[in-house]
Amino acid sequence: MGPLIRFAQTGQQRLRIQTREDGVMLDQVVLSPSTYLTAAPGGFTNDMTIVAKPSMPYSGTPLALPGLIEAEHFDNGIEGAAYHDLSIGNTGKAYRQTDVDLESATENGYDVGWISAGEWLNYSVNIPTAGTYTLRVRVAAEGAGGRFHIESNGVDRTGAITVPNTGAWQTWTTITATISLPAGQQVLRLVVDAESAASILGNINWLEVGS
Repeated sequence: MGPLIRFAQTGQQRLRIQTREDGVMLDQVVLSPSTYLTAAPGGFTNDMTIVAKPSMPYSGTPLALPGLIEAEHFDNGIEGAAYHDLSIGNTGKAYRQTDVDLESATENGYDVGWISAGEWLNYSVNIPTAGTYTLRVRVAAEGAGGRFHIESNGVDRTGAITVPNTGAWQTWTTITATISLPAGQQVLRLVVDAESAASILGNINWLEVGS
């Protein structure tokens, strides 16, 4: 017999089920005053589908922009929900325990590295006013040709942005583009389109959306 639930009053109620893992499998949730107190209403379905947690803001609250986004502060969540990374484990073994590859940077904390074409990162943000903003991205690369773009609500908001050859993986430069964004809470997704001659995009330290 499962745990008993007692309601303090009659009327409409809300039942919240909170899990403590990165996913959840539920077979049955049954509320019954008598009939199913000791017996299930039917056999288990053996459904092994895992419902993933959504992409959630890194700090718990969408980041207010204009402002700075640390690249390593991508959303909390699992692979395929908050980020997509083609390799297993954090290659740089720094800062966060996900499959996104992070390392200590020579400036400003940490950077995202070992970035392959097809990978992406989500950043939950809040934009006060719709409009066109200046996007600045701090990058480093040994080889030119890597490209990425920024999406919001599934729409490409920047077009292709090319990462230059800065001469070394920790030699940093700032590249600039424009980004047109709607107002309100939304998820910015950094999507990697192409790798450089060094077979990765390059390293990303931070992004800044400014007026």
